Amino acid sequence: MNATTDHLVTIYVDNSAYKVKAGVNLLEACLGLAKDLPYFCWHPALGSVGSCRQCAVQLYQDDDDQRGRMVMACMTPVAEGMRVSLSAPMASEFRQQCIEVTMADHPHDCPVCEEGGECHLQDMTLQSGHTQRRYKGTKKTYHNQDLGPCIGHEMNRCISCYRCVRFYQDYAGGDDLVVLGSSENVYFGRHEDGCLSSHFSGNLAEVCPTGVFYDKVLSDSYTRKWDLQSAPSICSHCSLGCNLSVGAREGRVKRVTNRYHSQVNGYFICDKGRYGFAHSNSEHALQKAQVQPLDESKKVTCDSADGLDYVAQIINELGAENVFGLGSPRASVEENFGLQSLVGKANFYAGHNAVQDAIQSQVLHQLTQPGIYSPSLKQIEQADAIVIIGEDLLHTAPRMAMSVRQASRNLGFAKAAAIGIPKWQDEPVRIHAQNQLSPIISVTSATTDLDDISSLCLQLSPSDMCDYAWALTSGIDGHLDSSGLSAELQSQVQQSLALLAGAKRPLVISGSSSQSPELIDSAAQLALALGRHSGSEAWLSYCLEAANSMGLGLLNKDPKHVGDLTLRLQQQTTASALIVLQTDLFALSTEAEAVCKDLRHLIVLDHLPSATSEKADVVIACASALETEGTYVNNEGRAQRFFAVHDKQGRPDAWRSLANLARMVSQTGTCSAAVTQLASCTKFDHLCDLVSQQGGMFTNWSEVAPNADFRVAGMKIPRQSHRHSGRTSLHAHESVSEAKQPEDLDSALGYTMEGTPINKPSALMPQVWSPGWNSNEAINKFQQEINGPLKGGEAGLRLLDGAQALPLVSVALIPSITIGVGQILAHGQSHLFGSDQASHLSTALRQRSGALSAHIHPVTAAQMGLTNVIEVCVELAQAQWHLPLTLDASMAMDILLLPSHYQAPISVGHLPAAVNLSAVTQEAT
Repeated sequence: MNATTDHLVTIYVDNSAYKVKAGVNLLEACLGLAKDLPYFCWHPALGSVGSCRQCAVQLYQDDDDQRGRMVMACMTPVAEGMRVSLSAPMASEFRQQCIEVTMADHPHDCPVCEEGGECHLQDMTLQSGHTQRRYKGTKKTYHNQDLGPCIGHEMNRCISCYRCVRFYQDYAGGDDLVVLGSSENVYFGRHEDGCLSSHFSGNLAEVCPTGVFYDKVLSDSYTRKWDLQSAPSICSHCSLGCNLSVGAREGRVKRVTNRYHSQVNGYFICDKGRYGFAHSNSEHALQKAQVQPLDESKKVTCDSADGLDYVAQIINELGAENVFGLGSPRASVEENFGLQSLVGKANFYAGHNAVQDAIQSQVLHQLTQPGIYSPSLKQIEQADAIVIIGEDLLHTAPRMAMSVRQASRNLGFAKAAAIGIPKWQDEPVRIHAQNQLSPIISVTSATTDLDDISSLCLQLSPSDMCDYAWALTSGIDGHLDSSGLSAELQSQVQQSLALLAGAKRPLVISGSSSQSPELIDSAAQLALALGRHSGSEAWLSYCLEAANSMGLGLLNKDPKHVGDLTLRLQQQTTASALIVLQTDLFALSTEAEAVCKDLRHLIVLDHLPSATSEKADVVIACASALETEGTYVNNEGRAQRFFAVHDKQGRPDAWRSLANLARMVSQTGTCSAAVTQLASCTKFDHLCDLVSQQGGMFTNWSEVAPNADFRVAGMKIPRQSHRHSGRTSLHAHESVSEAKQPEDLDSALGYTMEGTPINKPSALMPQVWSPGWNSNEAINKFQQEINGPLKGGEAGLRLLDGAQALPLVSVALIPSITIGVGQILAHGQSHLFGSDQASHLSTALRQRSGALSAHIHPVTAAQMGLTNVIEVCVELAQAQWHLPLTLDASMAMDILLLPSHYQAPISVGHLPAAVNLSAVTQEAT
């Protein structure tokens, strides 16, 4: 509950006394007490506007008042001694009349509606007691718009609850979905057909209570919601660790929805997390093992067991000391640990380059320093001043961008609270705040989507960002040294000091996009200075390269990267082999060719093909992240478990392949204790036990999620709903006998509908359902309080809290970049959609990805003689490609912005770097 105070008050609901938090509205209080009170327009994250009139209750003045008066629960704050009735005849009849009027123009198309079976309108209609339709007039009809590849539109189902525009405009900051019309003709859509521009548009399918906005990707291959087999999962597309509920049917993922976590993603996820699952269904996915013997010219397909046997022979032939492993920040902790155990810690290298290695070491060092705290996304919303340095959050950590947008409203909330307006009174708060926002300072290389809420927007090069951060830090500490700073930068620092002067809960956000270890340190020093100034703990948040960058960093305590591997291979006097885990070496490093040249065998374990798998002489296909178990550690150090949504489809888990490989190696020769221990792992829990034996932050690894032996009343947690249908008829054309359902020996989840649907721990909650609540609004039945933590405890385990400070790798090992004549500093610009292979396989997201181009400031272009150039040739490390050139006056000078696209020879892992830039064609004069 969004309480403004912590003390409790006593209210009487239908003559029963209850203790509830003061400051909340009556609807929240009733829902928190597990009362079934209908509503439409209210949403726990959006507050109250009182437009649907569906939550009417009878309020009594005192014990003697028998008549009472009708009030809307969502607009009524609770008070000590308040007496209300939810079942009073007058209130019940009013709610029934309201829903009857609401349903008068509704098409009653439940059998063909995408929302059928998961519809909040259905639930509330039944709760209100409206069962007979009396209206015989002509219904209103509307034109449905084409809103792009992700969201469908069926305006005839609209009940004018205003949730869609309140979320899209007020909460997510979109501007192309509006409410139009006059009198009783109200229309929710765009001014004209066209793709919704917001990166959070997919949430409309969950926010809308009736199916006006629906998931078009699911609709294209529709499955009824109750027939989906679901599993709890973690998003693998960025480092924030948003919780997902993944639904599948017949071995194919059909949709992804938000899974509530009060401290991480709350009620909303970004569109990349929602629609970026196509890689799991891709026809291009690796299905079998492929082996190319030394005397053969091409690979031959074989079973995984035969492929692993071939790898075991390679290891025994070369010797364990000559076999190296390359981990991945996109693979789980357990998978990386399995590879590390197999090859040994001395031969295990992280799947990134020297710069990212130094950045990750800096991040771990800073976040384990005394006095520094990494807040959750929910806590970020409480910050009253934010400095963002070097991160375009919408494209690198989109859900964090949404949290920053909410934090910008804290000044308005404080002003409203000062005159007694509670936070949940959405419209009065906005009217009183008059668009006054908390200070947000955005320091990036180009304009961002958060500029509209930022008090100060600066476009600087990475080196200037460091100078700015150090100057601001010294200014906060009271000894500003402006020597060496330009007059413009001095002015910007002074403006920033003025904006941050009164901050009581400041936050600094930075990350790996800058490719600058120095900026990671500068951000930490700035956060510490702000903490000293405000007298509070320093809040510092970093956006990292991939979903498990933090987990890989914790596991790889002696950081070694691709550059180190290259030197090691060059020093080898005997033949060597490299096992690459879910990493494309060629997209990662320009040293890939050098690495492959010094190898006798290149072995790849991956789900999708890549340039590395094409070069490899052994490829072992493995399950995708949606088909296996594992743990990611997000940017705040929260370890979270994900589970397989369906059986592996013949592709083994990567961790199981590594364990089987260790078993084969141990049977045919001498091996280390780590290999022997890995060989004994036949279940996922066995591997987790080995991880916990690493000690330190991994000591309580078993607490991340319940193990496979967990049961409720002796039963597993079912992945399928109790209404799941078709199990006996789907394959009736092949056989009339029912096939045995797959067994899951690695988790407490079952691949069936048999099991217990109640008392599920939050980490094992595949979907939400409660009697009378078939939609995602059922989440209120599982929360300790509305908008608060879940009853089963929040999923995951924070590892960095109270952790001992970790050592810092020497940044001096990273060569500085020298800008030569005719060269320019290139810097990566991330794009949320289509910028990586996994999301690029999503047809919907690919349609929303923009055209690739290089960006340069007009002044910089003039200095380099590129003013009239429309296309350039970019050269770096003997690679070159052509890109359209866009002159962009809103970006920093003296740099070239390049798209961080997976197909480009240069990825963000190599940037910034000095590149040769030349004109290809010029416009005719």
